[in-house]
Amino acid sequence: MRRLAFVALAACAAGPTPVAALGDYDAAIRATDAHRIATMFAADGEMSNEGDAGVVGPIAIEKLLHGFDGKYVVTAQRSTIESVITSGEQSDQRGHYRQTVHVVESGQELTVCGNFEAIWVRTDDGWRLRKMHTQPHPC
Repeated sequence: MRRLAFVALAACAAGPTPVAALGDYDAAIRATDAHRIATMFAADGEMSNEGDAGVVGPIAIEKLLHGFDGKYVVTAQRSTIESVITSGEQSDQRGHYRQTVHVVESGQELTVCGNFEAIWVRTDDGWRLRKMHTQPHPC
């Protein structure tokens, strides 16, 4: 179940601001679109989950996320920002996520919750994630 949190906060899109990008992120997660999620990371972007080794770079992130294909379907996703600090070309967000996932094999619905820390950088392609770290906790 810890690995589900990776999907929960895989990434955010290159919206006009890091805050707006969180809505794009939620849409990508609900679509369970590994490619779209991975392209939301900077070239050196890292995805990590408390207790697990991080994964670096869009190609590695996409490969990891494809491991969930056919196993889980995200039925609900909501991220709530608690704080944002933006300075120049970087923005740090902290907040909470709540996600409902359908487990294909068992038909079970799971709710996964936790905290996240997102570090965004402005690139020529817009805002991209340099780091997305999740810390699951009971809902």
